[in-house]
Amino acid sequence: MEVEHFLPKKHYPNLVVDWDNLLPSCKRCNTNKGEHDPNNDYIINPCRDDPKTHITMRNYRLKANDQIGQNTIDVLYLNDTERLVQCRFLIGNEAQDSIEKIADKLRDYHHGVNVSTRRKNMIVNGLKSLLRQGLPQKDYSATVATIILNDENFCYCKDILIELDFWDDELSDLEKLLSINCLNLV
Repeated sequence: MEVEHFLPKKHYPNLVVDWDNLLPSCKRCNTNKGEHDPNNDYIINPCRDDPKTHITMRNYRLKANDQIGQNTIDVLYLNDTERLVQCRFLIGNEAQDSIEKIADKLRDYHHGVNVSTRRKNMIVNGLKSLLRQGLPQKDYSATVATIILNDENFCYCKDILIELDFWDDELSDLEKLLSINCLNLV
């Protein structure tokens, strides 16, 4: 992580150490943004703007809902196929595989196959572990949150875990945190 000056220090030297102008950024985004001036061509300020208002995801590519979203995608080069889209795809596929395996175990459990406490704990704790991958501090968290919360297997797991009274406060809290980080799919 690097410290990004949302309003570039070259154009706004009086804001160099203004906390409201300092954002955490990965090196790639910080480099791509460079001296771009958001006052002339506005981009998303994640401390002030909700990114999902301006950006959605389709096939692991970010799509703009408006000009602010398009500016952000273009300035930060957020659809770099090799460095970002491919990584989103790989991580998203891994999340889908994981949720599918958990759903398969839960289906068996729900139908009376291998109903041990050990199996129940593997299902519940496996789902919690997967959901933690969509928390904001994790790499590609928005992709993971988006894929999981929009996956039919996650909906199935949630419904059955609620039915079995296994859906607990931690799962609810994790789902709420992911919903904040989740983009809409189009």
